[in-house]
Amino acid sequence: HIKNNYKIMKIKFKLKHKRLYVLLVSFIIIVIINGSMLYMIDANSVKQSGYHQGLWNKQQTEISFWGLFERNKYVLIDDVVKERDFYDFHCLDKAEIDEMNKYFEDNKDKFDDDDFKGLKWYNLCPVGLSDEWVINF
Repeated sequence: HIKNNYKIMKIKFKLKHKRLYVLLVSFIIIVIINGSMLYMIDANSVKQSGYHQGLWNKQQTEISFWGLFERNKYVLIDDVVKERDFYDFHCLDKAEIDEMNKYFEDNKDKFDDDDFKGLKWYNLCPVGLSDEWVINF
């Protein structure tokens, strides 16, 4: 009876190790694929649409992190530095720029409202990551 229990435990132990190896190999494959994408994709050809910090044509400051810091409330198109921020707006076409400007004009009376967040859903253009950033990351 004891011998049979030992054999069952041995089988269970082997199965657990097999699962561990499958998980480990899967993880390694995922890391290799995702890591190689950094070098295979040209970020300059990508347009990213998403929910970002508010975009506006004037600046205000706001308190963040429970009053510990003060930060700029909005992203200003003219203040974006692609070497620092790793994005700019070079890929936007005239219609997108006109749409942004129309939004700014239509909502200019809301600028002083504390609840106003600016244009939150917009396109931006990622630029390639510098070698220094890749090495340090």
